[in-house]
Amino acid sequence: MQRPAFLDQDPPPGYIPGIGRGATGFSTRGDNNKKIPKRLQGENIRTSSYNFKQNDINEDLEAEKIFGDIDSKLAKRSRAWNKKNEASNNHNNDNNNVINVINSTKISGNFNDLKQSLSNVTDDQWLNIPEAGDITKRNKRQRLEDQLLRKSYAAPDTLLSNQLNLSKLTEERDRLLGRQLDSSLMDTGFEDKKKDDVGKYLQELDGIAPNNDETNDDSVNNMRVILQSYIKSDKQHPEGWLASARLEERGGRIKAARSIIADGSKYCPRSEDIWLENIRLNEIDKYLCKTLVAKAIRFNPDSLALWIKAIDLEDETINKQRVVRKAIQEISNQEELWKLAIEYESEDNEKLRIALKAVQFVPKSIYLWKTLVKFQPHDDAKISLNKVKTFLPNEPQVLIMAANIEEKFNKNCTVDTIVDFLIDGIKELQENGTTLPLLTWIKEAQNLGKEPTAKYTSEAIIIAALISESGDLYSSENIQQIKNLESTSSKITVLKYLLQHNPGKLSLWKLLSDICYTDNKSSILFDVFQSILFEGHQGSDVLKGYPVLALMYSKAVWKKDCDVDRAIKILEQTLTILPKNLDIWLAKIKLFSRSSRLAEVRSLFEDSIQKLPVDEVPNIERLYYKYISFLRYQNENEKAIQLLENDYIQKFSSNHKFYLQLGQIYETIGDIESSRKWLKYGTEKIPSCPALWVSLSKLDECSFNNSVKARADLDMAILKNPKEELLFLAKAQLEKRLGNVEQASLVVSQGLKQLSSSAVLWVEKIKLSNSKKPISKKTLFQDALKNTSNSYLTLLEIGISFYQDLQFQTALKWLHRSTKSNPRYGDSWVWLARCYIKLKTPINSCREQIEEVEPTHGPEWISISKDINTQYLKPSDILDRLLQKKC
Repeated sequence: MQRPAFLDQDPPPGYIPGIGRGATGFSTRGDNNKKIPKRLQGENIRTSSYNFKQNDINEDLEAEKIFGDIDSKLAKRSRAWNKKNEASNNHNNDNNNVINVINSTKISGNFNDLKQSLSNVTDDQWLNIPEAGDITKRNKRQRLEDQLLRKSYAAPDTLLSNQLNLSKLTEERDRLLGRQLDSSLMDTGFEDKKKDDVGKYLQELDGIAPNNDETNDDSVNNMRVILQSYIKSDKQHPEGWLASARLEERGGRIKAARSIIADGSKYCPRSEDIWLENIRLNEIDKYLCKTLVAKAIRFNPDSLALWIKAIDLEDETINKQRVVRKAIQEISNQEELWKLAIEYESEDNEKLRIALKAVQFVPKSIYLWKTLVKFQPHDDAKISLNKVKTFLPNEPQVLIMAANIEEKFNKNCTVDTIVDFLIDGIKELQENGTTLPLLTWIKEAQNLGKEPTAKYTSEAIIIAALISESGDLYSSENIQQIKNLESTSSKITVLKYLLQHNPGKLSLWKLLSDICYTDNKSSILFDVFQSILFEGHQGSDVLKGYPVLALMYSKAVWKKDCDVDRAIKILEQTLTILPKNLDIWLAKIKLFSRSSRLAEVRSLFEDSIQKLPVDEVPNIERLYYKYISFLRYQNENEKAIQLLENDYIQKFSSNHKFYLQLGQIYETIGDIESSRKWLKYGTEKIPSCPALWVSLSKLDECSFNNSVKARADLDMAILKNPKEELLFLAKAQLEKRLGNVEQASLVVSQGLKQLSSSAVLWVEKIKLSNSKKPISKKTLFQDALKNTSNSYLTLLEIGISFYQDLQFQTALKWLHRSTKSNPRYGDSWVWLARCYIKLKTPINSCREQIEEVEPTHGPEWISISKDINTQYLKPSDILDRLLQKKC
């Protein structure tokens, strides 16, 4: 785009920049003698005093002429107005002339005053007078005023408290309520509506706690007035009397409440609620209560509630029986009265007689039939059972009664017999349209299980209901319902059935174990294991499909029952079915080792090595590895070396553990050259194994005192395995031992660039951090948790950090989280026990949990558990040894 030509031209004469865009403060008229303000005159400002004064004189003359013209024009306008109104105002003509003259003179005087005051205006004021179109200041002022008007300010309630008249509000509310009541009385639907209104008042009164606070006096008085108006409108309705009495009771006026309810009893004698309320308010005077209930029953002989109250007012059992008989004579069809009659009888024969009579009047009461059958002999019970079937053909309780009778009178009855009977009965009920949920059957069994003569029936009901259930028995909803059952025996029965039909559900085994251990019923758990694994035609099939169950059974007997011999027998019995199962052999070896029966351990190793072919048993190298460890424990290093060099390494050349074992044995006997040779050979055979590289580096550092060589070993390992976190960790720890902390931090940072989610590297970074500021440590902890997804290693290191800062309560929380995240990591338990000791808390629970989970990981833990001389210690003993060390 080219530059416009006019931009390079000279401006025309008299051009003022900005005047065409609304610039103000100067004259815009086109006369030749225009006045230019001083600020725009530049160098042409007249400095001569003569010119300045002459110009001022001319301006004054011009102004006087203008003002004179204005005066003359105003005078002419006044004279014209006077002539126009002269005819209509002749009687006031003289006065008007005087007024006109005065007004004219006054206006002229005002202008003269204004003209004289202009002499006081300074030069700056004249120059700053805006033009007629300059409204900038006015707009700005208006804008500021509008902004102020739009602003709002918060004011406290105290400013309004003086303006609030509570008494007047109360009076107005009373007038409004009065008008509403008057209008309601005229409504045709008032009779139906007023009961609802008073019912609401009753509910409100029930929800209000007794309170004598004076602040509630106004509301109580208002409600009292309303209720009195309601009572006056119709005294035959008990709701108003009840509400009024309760209102007085809540207000602490007990006498007034009693008086009101007494009047209500006179006007509403057929209302049992009035009488019950009257009795309640006078419950201190039992004699008066008996009198009142007697009067109430005379007016309401069919009221069950009044008869029950009369029975409760009696203290002696014989008197209660007398009242119950009277009540039955009046209302013989009430099941509750027959129940009380049976309850207050002490002899079984009398109970039987009452029950026989009761079922005649209340034939559909399952409770009365059950009570009758309970006290009848076998033949009569069967007859009664047939009768109840005619009255209640689709009642599940009848089926339960029949099963209970079978158990009670048939000594040869078994659970299976009752189950078959119940299954047929449940099918019949389902065909007739009666189906109960599984949980309902289980609850019925729980209630029945409380009776000593219904043990088999209770168990049979659960089994029959489970068999008849068409839904998924193993759903999470059903499992949760099982956990929430109250009866332990019912839980065990359900779980036993489920495990018999699906023994592979390990979560159900865990649930059953917890229930049995909690209630000290471990024998029941052992019976379930024994029946499922070794009894019946399916035992061998279950073991073949789930051999881990035999290990669980053996461990439970060993740990909970402390019976090593029985645990060994379980494993031996399993080996007869699964002779080539490596886990069973190793478990048996472990039991003998923990029992310090080393002779049997040796024979077991030799026997298992002969019976377990290398090609047929997976992971057989575990057996050979443990055998070498046993030989080292027996100080038979030469034999172990021969087996490793001549046999095992050749068979399992890809297993790094044998190279490590051989290197450790040579290091133990002092032959570090051979140790390094085999470790070096292992790194050549298995270059991807970080454990071999780390062991080689430590040997060069500690045994050969060659840190340069050790560093070179790790550098070579990292070069071949750039994604191995253990190699970066080993190198960082090497630099740290050599005093190169900054170099160690650099190594960790390099490792985290490639392995940002490595928990071991984040833990090492926390250890290398020298910052003692809580904010810096908190940031580092947050980054570590975020990148490692709350790894148990990170949780443990944070707990250790708080422990070292003497914040033991905080450390305890983090250590608990670590043990829950990975209970097999032993170091977490060690630090948790240390924290307990600092807090002076017993560590018994910690020891028990360690024995249960048997940790296997952790640098501190394996320093004892993998040590040749302490490898057969119990987990609790390992914990004790680690606690003796200074942390």
